[in-house]
Amino acid sequence: MNDSNRRFRPCSDVRFRVIDREAVVLRQNAAQALVLNEVGARILQLLDDKASLAEVIDRLSEEFEADPVEIAADCYEFVEDLTEHGVVEPIIAKTAIPLVH
Repeated sequence: MNDSNRRFRPCSDVRFRVIDREAVVLRQNAAQALVLNEVGARILQLLDDKASLAEVIDRLSEEFEADPVEIAADCYEFVEDLTEHGVVEPIIAKTAIPLVH
């Protein structure tokens, strides 16, 4: 996954709360609870705010004063893991259907 314009959102059964910079994530349908560290929590917050992966990477590199290339590699991998575990899902862009006259 290297399309930095992609956007993700928490799945409909996911609830999360950030407490002391860590996130407690509940997957209601799977009856699972996860705890994310500070960076994971921040990624989930930014995705919930509809940020693209490029925007997430930019914000993280600013906030944590880290190399954007390293942040990008870690971010792509983390979002892929979140997707595989049913925490987030891609937002599918709606394309306009051309009208035929």
